Amino acid sequence: APDVTVENITYSQTQSPRQIQSTLDSNPLVNKCKWHHQSKYGEHIREFNANNQILTLPTIPTDQRYQDTGEYICTAENGIIGINRQLQQTGSGYVISNAPPVITADNNSTQYGKFSRSTELKVNVYSIPKYSRINWYIGNTQLVSNKYAIKEEPAMVKDLFHGVKVQLDGYRVTLIISDLQEADFTNYTLRLLYSDNQYVHHEVTLESTSAPQTPSNFNITSSSETSITVQWIPGYNGGQKQTFYVQYRTSGTNTWVLQEIIMINRLDKQNFYTLSGLQEKTTYELRMYAQNAFNQSKKTDTATATTLQSVFTEAKTSSNAITGAVAGVVVVLMIVCAIIISILVFKKRKGKFVH
Repeated sequence: APDVTVENITYSQTQSPRQIQSTLDSNPLVNKCKWHHQSKYGEHIREFNANNQILTLPTIPTDQRYQDTGEYICTAENGIIGINRQLQQTGSGYVISNAPPVITADNNSTQYGKFSRSTELKVNVYSIPKYSRINWYIGNTQLVSNKYAIKEEPAMVKDLFHGVKVQLDGYRVTLIISDLQEADFTNYTLRLLYSDNQYVHHEVTLESTSAPQTPSNFNITSSSETSITVQWIPGYNGGQKQTFYVQYRTSGTNTWVLQEIIMINRLDKQNFYTLSGLQEKTTYELRMYAQNAFNQSKKTDTATATTLQSVFTEAKTSSNAITGAVAGVVVVLMIVCAIIISILVFKKRKGKFVH
């Protein structure tokens, strides 16, 4: 049976053609070899039609040649069973294709954090040879303050090699951002420097998954017979569009009525809203909260206001009071008159009786 060996070889990114040599030591002689390509971790990538001892790799675009990295296995036979009791004998060699750093296919271009907390932007990289320097930017400004920290660690990453998803030995580059504020939810650029002062870059967008902040300065500004006007200042919207809601109820009851506020709200701008359709001369409790696509804010403290009594109702009440008073006087006078008449009638009848 043939003894099959395959050379290990390293290619530069631009080197072409790329050929892999096998040695077939056998009697009788054999010069045919069936080739296939697999990852370091045994994932099958591709097979080749050529059956020669020397495998010439297909020509592919320069920026994809790193995908030629992996184990190349030659399978040969000469009709004689080997000491391993197999007719087919194999040998393999490992090929490394050097290239600039690669941002692998398992990355997320949009990542998330929460307002006032720390977060980590993570980027997986495959790099042979390894990059020489890591820098992070917002626009053209390099991030160097104590607010930021950079971490790097070996990691198992995933990428597509000739259309097949494979596992690779790579690196995870992390930007740690502390105490997230509104301005921190933006685009970040990772730059990895490699030979000859060249670099590859990758952009990550940081979005918020925070609930809005609780509206501030919530208070009552005025009231009428059937309405109450409130004011407030919107807080940070959590990185998403926020909507404001007022809850109100009659004082002493348990059920809150919800009213959505339809208007444009901007941070640090005083806002006003008039809640209408209320009952006159009634005490109400009111509170507010904000909501976005992720969650809602805490509710504000409860404010209390009493609607006014209308002039018509007050006049009607006064008129009713006067009418009632007059009616009372008339009744009293009628009772007095009745008593007087009764006395006179009694006296008159008594006089007749005496005579």
